[in-house]
Amino acid sequence: MAHDPSGIPLSTSAMEEWLQLLAQMMQGTQEAQKAFATMSQSPGAMAGFQKWLDLFTPGIELPKAESQPEMMTSWLENWQKAMGVVPRARYLELLEKLDALERRVRDLEDMNRRLKALLEGREQQEETTQSLAKLWGQMAENSIKTQAAWMEAWTNSEPPGASEPSDNFDEEE
Repeated sequence: MAHDPSGIPLSTSAMEEWLQLLAQMMQGTQEAQKAFATMSQSPGAMAGFQKWLDLFTPGIELPKAESQPEMMTSWLENWQKAMGVVPRARYLELLEKLDALERRVRDLEDMNRRLKALLEGREQQEETTQSLAKLWGQMAENSIKTQAAWMEAWTNSEPPGASEPSDNFDEEE
């Protein structure tokens, strides 16, 4: 016994009947076209679908009523996957998620750029601070050396005229 993707057991003959009906539809036989036209016009109720199956593919039976909605959903999803179809509601849901993720990526990239700029600014600020501190230290060192040289020059030098007595002092009296 074969299983369809939804896990519902199908007899090999039921599967063959279904495939033969599809093949006949592709060939354009009147009975197969009538079967699919009838299926497309039915309201979609499970009882109507079972009658359709009984009429055109008597070997296929639907499972009990408790699992029919889940089964139909599963069949539909499996058929859509096999055909490469994405339901519009699912597409729109995925599109919204994609938009939300793209916005989040843009926000994170923007935050990343701002943080990099901030870090670069801090690095430049640190470099500037270090160069200013180094320059300030050099200025202070030069100032201290100059002041020390002045102090030494003042302490070692004699006051003007201390080494030579003034002759003018005697002449005036």
